[in-house]
Amino acid sequence: MRLKKGGEKQARSREEGERRVRSREGGERVGIVFNVGEFVFSNMPWHTVDHILFPLCVDEQWVMARLSFKDRLIYVYDSMSDAAFRAKINSSVDVYRFIIPLFLLILNFFGKRNDIQLNNGPYKNKALVDPFNVMMIKDLPSQRAADRGIYVALFAERFICGSNVVDNECDVNTHRIKFGSLLWKYDKMKLEKHITSES
Repeated sequence: MRLKKGGEKQARSREEGERRVRSREGGERVGIVFNVGEFVFSNMPWHTVDHILFPLCVDEQWVMARLSFKDRLIYVYDSMSDAAFRAKINSSVDVYRFIIPLFLLILNFFGKRNDIQLNNGPYKNKALVDPFNVMMIKDLPSQRAADRGIYVALFAERFICGSNVVDNECDVNTHRIKFGSLLWKYDKMKLEKHITSES
């Protein structure tokens, strides 16, 4: 995560980013550019990464999703194993699977990626605006509804660190303490160094 000192600098930076987009595109694509990571200040542009992790809030419950550009898939990590809830997840994910390809096309995402073969593999016989496929990850550790947020953070951490996301060993209380401690240390560091986040 990138940090900046001082709120004024942060506001100016965001305004400059919006101005650059407006001057380049006449102002109509500002929302799209921000949504697809071109000017998200605490993130990297999407064309520089292979995966995007994002939480989904479905019926006041948290689920983790992972967009894979190379696989042309949205992976969904939900460990409740409830068929009725999975139908609600699919309905929520549908919005992303249909709109993200449109954003990527408008922003010339694939023109910035020479490592994705549009005529082979998962992109073969697909139009750039075709919706992404969705895959529900199976054999995840089971959980209670109150543990969903911890599991979302845990799945994200395990994926980022390259460890097995579907490992069934999970002590929820240990992870609650760990994540709470990490947030406390982060906040303390920001206070001591007079740093504000850009997001």
